[in-house]
Formats: sequence, structure tokens, C-alpha cells
Amino acid sequence: MKHRHPKHIIFATDFSARCDRAQVRAIQLALQWQARLTVIHVIESDDGPLEQREMQALPRAVAHSSTLLREELSAIDGLNSAVVIRRGRPIVEINEIASWDKTDLIVTGISRNEFDGRSLLGSTPTSLLRESRLPVLVVKKKPGDTRDRIVAAIDLSPAASGVLETAVRFFQPESLVVFHAFEPPFKNWVGDKEAYSRQFSKDAVKQARILSNQFTQRGGVCDIQIVTLEGDPARQLAVYVDENDIDLVVAGTDGRHAIMNLFVESVAGQILHEVQCDILIVPSHAQN
Repeated sequence: MKHRHPKHIIFATDFSARCDRAQVRAIQLALQWQARLTVIHVIESDDGPLEQREMQALPRAVAHSSTLLREELSAIDGLNSAVVIRRGRPIVEINEIASWDKTDLIVTGISRNEFDGRSLLGSTPTSLLRESRLPVLVVKKKPGDTRDRIVAAIDLSPAASGVLETAVRFFQPESLVVFHAFEPPFKNWVGDKEAYSRQFSKDAVKQARILSNQFTQRGGVCDIQIVTLEGDPARQLAVYVDENDIDLVVAGTDGRHAIMNLFVESVAGQILHEVQCDILIVPSHAQN
């Protein structure tokens, strides 16, 4: 497999302390991948893009924070970075910059104490995850080496290949857990429910293995572990992450069982709050 690390990363920030983990992670990845890093702060406004002549009218706190951050980033050896201030709707401004300045990844963060899901972008993470055509890394943990504790959460649809490909291409893990949780359809309608569940699980393992084998055969990953669990996919994933000290979950937003649709719908509440690790969400548009 030919590996291609991201070459341009966007990090969205509101300059608050809760952005620290995501900022450190974005810098870490930019240095590791030798990628450009663009830090974006958007002042929410309906007035359209911030023109250069308006820079003098920036709120004092924003101007001060952006100056300090530029100085901090410029002092990091080997880091190619820029700080951009915009006025408008965060997701619109981010997507605009990402489209004209080819971007591979968006990094953001979320406060663990915010049950309503409002993120550092000044809008809900749901908006970013739904509208971005790029992979979005939501940072929750203190940055560390994630090469050995990565889970690819898949739904056994064709879109699962894009999730696995992104996990391998970005991080080149020596080992990878391929996770699939399921709720057997029509289970309550059958006589022998246990036998039905066992057969469903057996079929799920077989399909997951078929999907995973292409990456071992092409030299993508040395060791792949298949984990299948019966139950609510999002809840089972959260429990597995917690019990196994997982650093990163890579998952998609499209597919037959739509595991990540649960994330997208619930990312402003229970699901993203419960999963205690970073989550890289790969939209179906990026799974090519």
C-alpha cells in the first residue's frame, strides 16, 4: 500500500484553554507528517468575510491571542504554519479555506463538560461533521503516541473500506482493531435467539475479516484484530474504548448500519461525550 500522509492540516480554535489539547495534537501531527498547519479562528458574524482593512477592528482579545499564537508557532523548528482570522459562519469559512488551499484534515476539539455539544468552533460539532467533506479529528485525550491503540469502527458496508484505508494511510499502525457492533434484525421473531445471535456474529466476523485482509495482503497493517460485539454500536464502542485504553477511533459517516450516523446525530450529546478518546470521522466523500 502506498502511504500518503496529509500535507495540509486545518486547526480550528477559539483561543480558549479548552483548545490546548487539540492545538498540541495538530502541531504534533503537522511535525510528524511534515504538513502545513493553518490555524483558523472565526468571529461569528453575518457580515461576510473579514476584509484586510477590518483587521484593526478586531476585538482586542482576538488580536492579542492571534499575535501570541503566531509567535509561538514560529518558534517551533520545522513547523510551517499560518494563523488566519475570519468573520462569518465557522463551517462556511473553514470549508472555503479548505477548498482553495488543498486540505487533508481538520482538527478540532470539544469540552468534556459541555452536554449541549457546543464546540470550540462556536457552533455544534454536528454541523462540522455533517457539512465537512474532509476527515475531522475531534481531540479529547492528551496527545500521545496513537500508533498502537487505534480502532477502526466499521459497519461492514462498502464504505468501511474507506475507513480502514484512511486509518492505515494516515497513521500506518503496526496493529489495528477492526470493531463492529451489531443488533441482529428480527431477533425477537425467531425461536432460538441464542443460535441466531451466534450465527449473526459468525457472519459478521467473516465479513470483517474479508474487508480487513486486503490491508494485510497489501502491506498496510502487520496485525489486525477483529472485535465483534452484540448491542448498540455506539454504546459498545464507548465501553470498548474505555476498557482497552484506546487512543483513537476512526469511523465513517455512511454505510448500511450507519454507526457513525449515531455519532453525527449524537455528537453534541451522549455519544461524543462518552467516548473517551480522539475520534477521526471520515465522511463518505473522503472515502475514495
